[in-house]
Amino acid sequence: MKYVFGLDLGTTTIKATMFDETGRPVADDAVERTLLMPQPGYLEQDAEQWFTDSAMVIRNAVQKSGVDPRDIVGLSISSQGITLVPVSEDQKAMANAINWMDNRPVEQLKRLTDAVSVDRIFHTTGKDGHSPAYSITKLMWFKDNMPEIYEKARWFLMPMDFVTMKLTGNVVTDHSMAAGGMCYSLADAAWDDEIIAAAGVKKSLLPEIKWAGESAGHLTAEAAAACGLTTDCIVAVGGQDQKVAAFGAKIAPGVVTFSMGTCGAFEFLLDAPKAHPDRALTLCPHVEPNKWVLEGCINTVGGAIKWCRDNVCPGLSYVDMNVEAEKAAPGSGGAFFYPFLAGRGTPHHESGTPAGGYTGLALHTTRADLIRSVYEGIAYESRLNLEAAEVLVGKIQQINAFSGGSKGAIVCRILAEVTGCTVHSYAYAEMGNLGAARLAAKACGLDWEAFGEPMLADSRDTVPSELQPEYDALFREYCKKL
Repeated sequence: MKYVFGLDLGTTTIKATMFDETGRPVADDAVERTLLMPQPGYLEQDAEQWFTDSAMVIRNAVQKSGVDPRDIVGLSISSQGITLVPVSEDQKAMANAINWMDNRPVEQLKRLTDAVSVDRIFHTTGKDGHSPAYSITKLMWFKDNMPEIYEKARWFLMPMDFVTMKLTGNVVTDHSMAAGGMCYSLADAAWDDEIIAAAGVKKSLLPEIKWAGESAGHLTAEAAAACGLTTDCIVAVGGQDQKVAAFGAKIAPGVVTFSMGTCGAFEFLLDAPKAHPDRALTLCPHVEPNKWVLEGCINTVGGAIKWCRDNVCPGLSYVDMNVEAEKAAPGSGGAFFYPFLAGRGTPHHESGTPAGGYTGLALHTTRADLIRSVYEGIAYESRLNLEAAEVLVGKIQQINAFSGGSKGAIVCRILAEVTGCTVHSYAYAEMGNLGAARLAAKACGLDWEAFGEPMLADSRDTVPSELQPEYDALFREYCKKL
C-alpha cells in the first residue's frame, strides 16, 4: 500500500492528513495559530512558521500512523491565497507576510486602476479591480513602504509557493494561486505584462507557474528529516484552497460547492472563461487545465463563527453554540449580523474597511439570538452569491457543503431555509486535505480519478422547511440595511 499526504495550509490552522492510495484517511495532526495584528486593520503572519508548523504536523501524523516512511510517496498543498511574503535569495522570509484579509494597499490600488481601468483588470484577470486585497497591490505596498526589502528580495511568494520552496528548494506556483495576484491573464494562462508594468514592480519577483498535480520536485534532505519522510517523496504542485477543496469534492457541471472554512467560498464550474456581466463574482482557473470556476466569497464564515465564540460567548464550544442557537427563533429576535469582519466579499463591489457587526439589538436580545444571527447572516450572504451566479449557471438546486461550518446541523438547516436549496453536506469535512492528497496521487501515478470516493459517500441532505417563506421576508429586511 502506498500513501500520500494532503497539507491544508489554512489561515489559522495547518493540518496534515495521510491517506492510503484509495483516499481513506489514516492519520492526521493539526496546529492552530493566531493572526498577528501589529495595528488596527493590519493582519500578518510569520511565513517561517508556516514551514515549521507544516513539518511538525506531517511528522506527528507519520508517527501516529505507524506507516513506514518509505511507503509515503507524495504530498501536496491546499493553500490560502493572496497572502504575500518577501523572500531572499537564500529562501528566507524577509518580513511578516501580509494576510489575504489585510486591505491596507488602498493607495496602491488607486494608482493601479488609474493606470489600468477596472474594466480591463476584470476582463483580463477575472478579479474585481475595486478590491485592494489582491497580491499585486500588496507587492506595490512593500515597494512603497519597505523599499529596502523590496530591492533586496528575490521573490514575493504566496503561502503554498513558500512552503513548496522550503520542501523542495524550487520556486513555483500554480495557476489557481497565480490568478489571485490580479496580474494573471486568463486568456494567456500567464502573468500579465501590462498590469505588472502599470504596478511598477518587477515581473522577475514572481514565481514560475505550473499546473497543480505536476511534480514540483522531491523533498530535500533537510525537509525530509523535518517531516519524518524520505527524499523519494514527491511534492506535487498544489493550489488555492477553495479550488483544491472543490477538486477533492469532485466538482462537476451543475454541482455547486461551498467551503465553509475561515472564509466561505462558492465554486461554480465552467467549461469556458465567462466573466460575470455585473462583475459581481470573480473568475478563476481551476486546478485542472481547461476548466474555470466562477467564485463567490464571504470573507468571514468560520472566521465570523470563531469571532462569535471568542468574543460573544467565551467558554462555549462550537457544539455548545449550536445548542444555544436552537433556543432562538428565526430572525434572532430582530438582530441581524453582517459577516463583514474582514471587508465585504462578493457580490458586493465595496471592499476595504471592515463594516461588519450587529444591528437591531435590544434589551430583549439574548446570547442565543446573537449566535443564531451570525448563522443567518452567513446564509443571507450565501443567497446573494447564489442569485448572482444564476445569471451564468441557471437555477441552483443543491449546495455541496463541507469544512468546519457545515458540521453544525442548525447551520445547514438555516442555509437551506434561506437559500431554498438542498444542502448536501459531507461527514468528512476536510476537503482541502483530500483535494491536496488527490493532487499528490496524480503526480505519483496513482489512481487519482477514483481517489477519495469512500469519503464522499458518507453525507447528509438538509432540505428547505416550511420556514422558507419566513426567511424570504427576513432576507429582504437584511438587504435593506446593506
